[in-house]
Amino acid sequence: MAIVMHEKVKNYKINDLASLSFRPIYNSKVKSWHEHKPFACDILNLIKPKIFVELGTHYGDSYFSFCQTNRELELGVKCYAIDNWKGDSQSGLYEEEIYQKVSIYNRENYRNFSELIRSDFDDAIDCFENSSVDLIHIDGHHTFQSIENDFNNWLPKVSEDGIILLHDIMVRSNDFGVWKFWEIIKKNYLTCSFLHGHGLGVIFKSNKKQNIELSEFIESLIKCKYYESLGEKVYLETRNDILKEEVTSLLNSIQNHSKETEKIRLEYQKLKKIKENNEKEMLLLKKELDKYKKNKILKLFFKK
Repeated sequence: MAIVMHEKVKNYKINDLASLSFRPIYNSKVKSWHEHKPFACDILNLIKPKIFVELGTHYGDSYFSFCQTNRELELGVKCYAIDNWKGDSQSGLYEEEIYQKVSIYNRENYRNFSELIRSDFDDAIDCFENSSVDLIHIDGHHTFQSIENDFNNWLPKVSEDGIILLHDIMVRSNDFGVWKFWEIIKKNYLTCSFLHGHGLGVIFKSNKKQNIELSEFIESLIKCKYYESLGEKVYLETRNDILKEEVTSLLNSIQNHSKETEKIRLEYQKLKKIKENNEKEMLLLKKELDKYKKNKILKLFFKK
């Protein structure tokens, strides 16, 4: 399936990029993909794929950036998110509420063109015809063996002029092996790479003229740090929004605590008042008793 790339990619200017006005509306606390959201907007708009597939969606930050772009720019892309939403040894086990949250958000906002496929990556391969996927984002289990398996298994599904995105190409901690796989890929394919946001690799399946022109355009934006700067802006704005929510939650908690404290204070004042009244009554009783003690007749009784 041929990609309908923007006719003026070669003469594209930064001021024409859709990312300049793109404001992500879905942001989770998982920040690793926040800085690449502007690029997600542009790459989808530039190549206008018929089918976009994401392998590994988790909370949905990357996937919903593509979906938002598709809806706002009316690109007509069919989007698929594939994940078992169970987790793995690197990300830990997912709670069921993560899938439920992603599913509800997808249904409420993008159900006309987006489908969630709850499955292991290998089991979902047969859902797609060969050469049918124009853009695929791979962000699953990050060991060398896993990323190699995902890439090789899904490559036949990618169209002749399609593009593959690999996340976490800069992460070298623990058993992450995407960076090792990326070193091999660079020797065999036309590529571009972003070093920020844990690293994002862009792989062009073919070396056709339109892909070469697009890669050169992306490289020019990388050199001038366009996406790095815009990505940092998105990250900081998102972080600020999250902090605002946390502060609001904390203030509400303090307010609730203050209400509870006030309730306890009033109860204490009430008990204190009862205690004072009891003490007054005891004092009156003592005075009455003293009177009886002074009574001559009762004195005899008290002496006994």
